[in-house]
Amino acid sequence: MTRRLSCCPPPGGSYGSAKFTLAAGLIFLLSLALTLEMAASMAGGMDMPGGWRMSMMWMRMPGQSWAGSAGMFLAMWWVMMTAMMLPALFPKLLQFYRSLVWKKADHPGLSTLLVGLGYFAVWSLAGAGAYALGIPWALAAMRHPALSRLVPLLTGLLLILAGAFQFSPWKSGGLHQCRDLLVFAPYGRRQKGVQLLKTEAFSACLAEGFRQGFSCALCCAGSMAVLLALGAMNLFVMLGVSLVIALEKLLPRPRPVVYLTGALSVAAGAVEVARALF
Repeated sequence: MTRRLSCCPPPGGSYGSAKFTLAAGLIFLLSLALTLEMAASMAGGMDMPGGWRMSMMWMRMPGQSWAGSAGMFLAMWWVMMTAMMLPALFPKLLQFYRSLVWKKADHPGLSTLLVGLGYFAVWSLAGAGAYALGIPWALAAMRHPALSRLVPLLTGLLLILAGAFQFSPWKSGGLHQCRDLLVFAPYGRRQKGVQLLKTEAFSACLAEGFRQGFSCALCCAGSMAVLLALGAMNLFVMLGVSLVIALEKLLPRPRPVVYLTGALSVAAGAVEVARALF
């Protein structure tokens, strides 16, 4: 509790809140607009044996190289993650920025930006992993109809696993770390005309972003599995997953949401498995 009180500015001052909120709002609106445009461009897909439809995000465009396909996927993933994660991350970044302004640290905007870049760099790594696993699976499903017919069953099993994850100690640990305040490094101030802010302070900001990103990726593993299972470019799925993530991180008592979404995912997976088998 002492660390929480010592790191935060006293009530009553703005400490740059309006300026930061405007900048973050513009970034969110831009990422949301791009996400909507990409979702519209990726509408449709390929009907597959087994009665499911493969999203266009797992397909190369005509004449596109694998490097171009990977680059396009990662760009879409980055924009989508920004739109989905920024609302839940915003209060922590705002509090971090306000604290730097309150402490009269040099370059509070750049420091906060570095935290955000480190955070979303982790999500880019997650997207690279999803692409590395998803593309071979998509190619195999297109080439082997018997494998394609198993997709509804495997989707149901993935939903069950994602729901079970919500009740696991990994979820509890990740959620606890995700809800922690950002760690405040010893940022320098200008005193008597001497520049005290060192390069290490910027490195500390980037490292803190990585720490937060890894904690968040662990916490949201089940939600991301649901997103990939039901369609990463499905707007309703994206909205639902974003809402769950925001509630888990922002509600004073997130456990009911965690357990409810876990139970719903397990139930939906069981229905999907039953439909695939019977």
